[in-house]
Amino acid sequence: MGPNRVEVIIDGQILTLLSDEEEAYMQKIALHVDKKINEMKVADTNKFFGDNFRVLLASLNITSDYFKALKQYEDLQELQTEYNEHISELQQENKALSEQIRDIQTQISDTKQKHAREMRDMQIKLANTEADLEEYITTFDAIQKEERRNVVNFQDNKQEKKDKKDRQDRTSRREAVGQ
Repeated sequence: MGPNRVEVIIDGQILTLLSDEEEAYMQKIALHVDKKINEMKVADTNKFFGDNFRVLLASLNITSDYFKALKQYEDLQELQTEYNEHISELQQENKALSEQIRDIQTQISDTKQKHAREMRDMQIKLANTEADLEEYITTFDAIQKEERRNVVNFQDNKQEKKDKKDRQDRTSRREAVGQ
């Protein structure tokens, strides 16, 4: 397909343009050029400038706008490069923080497991200590009961010995009196 033929109006003149661009785009450009020329006509209230000079001033304004837009584009590209570098730094920082989080989560998990093992060990020790204590208490109670029985037996034996001695003494006195 060859170039498009587009008729446009610039400064009241009908021009035929050949371009590979679409017609709507070419019309937009022609309208912009026409607008800039008309701005020069409005600015030239005394009709001091000729048509060629107005076209020249419009061309200078369009070129100025182009270079301003180009500068803005270059600034935006530079800003985008800075943003991309910043994004890259943030991604690296995010990666490092993610690794730190994984490490901390692993440490937390390991610590939980360690504490769980220690808790089980303490519970076992506590159960063993409680069992030992229960055994000591049972043994202590048995010893106390035995000691009480021994004390009672001792007191009973002592009383029996005293009673026996008293009987012997009475018997000896009776015998001594009866003789």
